[in-house]
Amino acid sequence: MAVIPERRYEVTTDSLELGLGDGVTLRSTVWRPRGPGRFPVLLIRTPYNRQHGQDHVFAHPSWYASYGFAVVAQDMRGRWGSGGEFEPFLDEAQDGLETVAWAASLPFSDGRVGMTGMSYPALAQLHAAAGDPEPLKAFAPIMAPADPYRDWVFTNGAFALAFNIGWATFIASETARRAADGPAALALLNANADYSTSLNHLPLRELPGREQYAPFYYEWLHHPHYDAYWRSRDASGPLPRVRAPAFTIGGWYDVFLEGSIRAHAAFTSGSAADHARLVLTPWWHAPHGRYVGILDYGEQAGADWLDTSLLRFFAQHLRGDDAFETPAVRVFVTGANRWEHLETWPPIARTTAYYLRSTQRANSLNGDGKLSLELPENEHPDCFTYEPSMPTPSLGGRSGGAPPMAPVGPADQRPVEMSNGVLVYTSENLARGLLVAGELQFVLHAMTSARDTDWTVKVCDVHPNEEAINLQETIWRTSHGPDGAPPPNEATEFVIPVGSLCHLFRPGHRIRVEISSSSFPHWDRNLNTGNPLGVDSLADRVVATQTVLHERVHPSRLLLPTLD
Repeated sequence: MAVIPERRYEVTTDSLELGLGDGVTLRSTVWRPRGPGRFPVLLIRTPYNRQHGQDHVFAHPSWYASYGFAVVAQDMRGRWGSGGEFEPFLDEAQDGLETVAWAASLPFSDGRVGMTGMSYPALAQLHAAAGDPEPLKAFAPIMAPADPYRDWVFTNGAFALAFNIGWATFIASETARRAADGPAALALLNANADYSTSLNHLPLRELPGREQYAPFYYEWLHHPHYDAYWRSRDASGPLPRVRAPAFTIGGWYDVFLEGSIRAHAAFTSGSAADHARLVLTPWWHAPHGRYVGILDYGEQAGADWLDTSLLRFFAQHLRGDDAFETPAVRVFVTGANRWEHLETWPPIARTTAYYLRSTQRANSLNGDGKLSLELPENEHPDCFTYEPSMPTPSLGGRSGGAPPMAPVGPADQRPVEMSNGVLVYTSENLARGLLVAGELQFVLHAMTSARDTDWTVKVCDVHPNEEAINLQETIWRTSHGPDGAPPPNEATEFVIPVGSLCHLFRPGHRIRVEISSSSFPHWDRNLNTGNPLGVDSLADRVVATQTVLHERVHPSRLLLPTLD
């Protein structure tokens, strides 16, 4: 096993500037070993103030410097001490490439560069790494996507409302401060404190207060489909060509889970496959640790290994220290609360289908909806009314925010399941444990009276005490499909990717699926009009009749990747 390097360096601090090719100046703070010598550089590019180097989630940069690295924390273009204008996702590739080359040339650098950071700083890593710069020898993208359209701003066509408003408002408050507009900066901070007012505002495109300092928020609403705007901000395509080893970390309750998994899949298909590593934790976006939402995942879920693992990874690939012996894939199994080592993700699994069934109606916990291993016969469909002015509330889930700004984490879903606007289907008690590992899919046969609508799918673990803990959920906007929304009242099959999971359903537990048409404010309310995103007011809404089919010719079903 690799030995943790000796912590033996006194640390000094410097401030440096980089003049980019377009004339913008980026400013950095450097923590490095004191005295002469050349060292590998760890680079953190952040929009969140370089002075702390993300020490709210990792050790302070001086800690890494004390082990023999020069840590360069840089304010991104248009943020804090750096010049230029900040445009999310647009400049991170070119600015990152220039910064990596500059970091390799610094007088205290030995020419080898690594990158680290989480969330937006990790997205910046992916965008820079996609250019495959020669000095980059290793990087650690933690909880971030390369494709912001698919894995940040939208989910299967639905706008990630709570996360997007919260993040845009947070970014805008600092932009206003930079502009010496104190009243606007304070108003924006207060807007996040009084979150419900922003979330409930309609039309979406007319949300006030962000026009000057977060214009990108409105641009996102004008680009609800993957187009040239998003292609210029997507770094996922070149990732298989990256030669530097990547140490990717995701979280089961993190908004960027699928983006992290997709990035790792790209690395394993390329020239750095032998050194690509993936760790999937039970965590939400931050803080990291054993406690997530209402659950305690035990001592093994703690984050004490994170900094030392990053240290050993960079010591191996930037300095040539002993190999950091870790499995290709390390996953935390929720339900069992233990780690498993795998050769690949997802592992090879068989598909187990659970079919929707009901005798009378599946509306709410008071209904008789069932999940069955047996195909349905000619059963009556289940119906509910989706009224956009009374959306199904979000309760927990995957988000990049933190309560109360954005619903996040595991939570007991029974308060949501009491509504007749939620269809509830539950299996029998499991006679033996069922291990699910991989991406869940749901095949939904349904029809709507509306021109456009949403379908939400949530998968829960029902404990013997009747707590229904959410494991995964998603949304599908009918206009998102390649053929657009189907005609009203036409039975249609939707194959919906629900999300990834590694979970043990214990004996005596039950599997539950919830079907509805909203999860607000996690995603925006579909007003069912079929009009462009963000132009409708609540008065424009259309009330929809939603019908879920489960019969021999229309077998709606949950597809679970299961292991022995």
